[in-house]
Amino acid sequence: MKDILIRTRDALLRRNFDAYAVESADEARALILSWIGKTESVTWGGSATIAEIGLVSALKEGGYLVYDRDT
Repeated sequence: MKDILIRTRDALLRRNFDAYAVESADEARALILSWIGKTESVTWGGSATIAEIGLVSALKEGGYLVYDRDT
């Protein structure tokens, strides 16, 4: 991982933020999905990043209750 990413994550952790560093979009998507229960509703305020990592598709295809502002 890039040093700046690790330093940023560590700085956030020192300030009591939850912060994670992953190697790939696949890891990021899996991490986020692990936080969301199938019975929870999910929405977002417009994010290119979650679409780019495949999270939007994974949520819609995974049976989650999705409220998509764009549809």
